Amino acid sequence: MVEFVPIESLHSGQPKGRDFSWALERIKRIQRIFADVHPQTVEEWIDGFDRDTHPEREIALWSIIADVFELASPTLPREKDKEILATLLLYTSGAHSIEQLREYALQSGRPIDLDDTQLQLVLDAWKRASSTTTP
Repeated sequence: MVEFVPIESLHSGQPKGRDFSWALERIKRIQRIFADVHPQTVEEWIDGFDRDTHPEREIALWSIIADVFELASPTLPREKDKEILATLLLYTSGAHSIEQLREYALQSGRPIDLDDTQLQLVLDAWKRASSTTTP
């Protein structure tokens, strides 16, 4: 079971000043794909990854999320893009079925505004993307 905590209680780690030149193209791609739904500059993405304990894993995970987003987004109306991203983030928390996605969303205090058919399209996109990529 996933425990949800108030976002105010979370604290960012300190930036570690690591070199991300090895991942710059991947980070630029992540930034470009999520520019409309999670607007951050490349520098802000790098800062976030620099605060992570395992930035390599986070960059790999966000790359997969970006792959799935690119598969799922064209299948749904553009105004659903934020819901797609929210669904993908819940998926990474362990919600791997429609029922779990709805339960996790309710527990987090933010229900998903996608119907079951739309949620299934997102789940199917994850399966297609993850069958060709691993974090």
